[in-house]
Parts: sequence; structure tokens; C-alpha cells
Amino acid sequence: VLADWITSPNNGWFARAAANRLWGHLFGLGIVDPVDDFSPANAPSHPELLDELAEAFVAQQYDVKFLLRAITGSQAYQ
Repeated sequence: VLADWITSPNNGWFARAAANRLWGHLFGLGIVDPVDDFSPANAPSHPELLDELAEAFVAQQYDVKFLLRAITGSQAYQ
């Protein structure tokens, strides 16, 4: 039940946290930094980017390889 709730498309926190952690791992700095501090006092530097990554991650059924390809294929990463 817990795993179903965590990975539910209605739970935006999991996808955002996963996308932010992967971004932080690849870039050395998360969109929300520190990567484990999602709070109203610590807003994302680029909220639209984080939302887009999270939505794409959910749409691809939490495919980590997809998210890695999306980030490493981006102009920002290049």
C-alpha cells in the first residue's frame, strides 16, 4: 500500500524528489539544494524545469533510464 501511494501519479513529491536527486547527482547541485530539503523556505531555482522533469518521469512510469537520457541529452548538460 505504501509503495502504491508513493509512486501514485497523484503524489507529485516522489517524482520531483527523484528528478531533483538525479539532477543534483549529475550537475553537483540540485534544482532544490540541498537535494533533500523540499520545504516552502527552500524554493527550487527553476520550478518549471523541475515540474517538467517530474511530469515526464511519471508519464514514463518512473523509468530512471528515460530520466537519465532526458537530462544528459539536454543543452544544459551538454
